[in-house]
Amino acid sequence: MTNNDSRGSDHGDHGQQGPGGNEGSNGQGHDDQFTIVVNGRSKKWTKDKISYDELVALSGLPLPEGPNPGFTITYHNGPDHSDGTVVPGQSVKVRNGMVFNVTPTNQS
Repeated sequence: MTNNDSRGSDHGDHGQQGPGGNEGSNGQGHDDQFTIVVNGRSKKWTKDKISYDELVALSGLPLPEGPNPGFTITYHNGPDHSDGTVVPGQSVKVRNGMVFNVTPTNQS
């Protein structure tokens, strides 16, 4: 007899492991959880796209002070291994292992 619930007798249904993706890394797994990196921190994402506003929220950064506060968002390892930017009102297709950098900006 083996006991697979060695320490977590709480409801362990959230056991979504596999930060490298399961078997289908062909991009056809929007049902699966993606692992993305936002400002150096690993995050789980379940949708096939992510918006500018969602990335700002995941970054946890406060809105910078000044007359024109905002954020510059860049990414790499995107769809088709591309690099790019995300601007307000835009969404980008998510890929497992995608890296986002959210930087506060203030253009005067």
